[in-house]
Amino acid sequence: MDPRNCCQMPLLLPQPVVQLCMKRPIPPLLPEEVDPLPYNCLAECSLNVTRILMMKQFRVEQARKVLLARVGNDPAWTEVIERAVARCYKQQILNSFYLQDVAQNRISSQCVPSSAAFMGCVFAIMYRRMLLPLFP
Repeated sequence: MDPRNCCQMPLLLPQPVVQLCMKRPIPPLLPEEVDPLPYNCLAECSLNVTRILMMKQFRVEQARKVLLARVGNDPAWTEVIERAVARCYKQQILNSFYLQDVAQNRISSQCVPSSAAFMGCVFAIMYRRMLLPLFP
């Protein structure tokens, strides 16, 4: 069985949010900085629009609320989202590894990778949960 065609997984963000952010231009290049990466900008925009990120501050309760709204009342997905938000917040947001890279001009100070890292982490946990019945 092809895992890409086996199962349904809830979308983490509403399509209108993603579409809106895909239309927004990447911020202008700052002097003496590397280019911001488009996928970091898309993720950061999405978290800003959903108010998970406000004034560069990550709001874990808002993340939990927004992502739980995407799974409805499904208890299995609710459990996965709760675990994913807690784990990914700790791994990707609290451990701000990228700050040193910004200071050393290896990444742009705009559209920092924490938003994309958080969403990627949550997606990975959800995807593994979805495949569990196929590969026990």
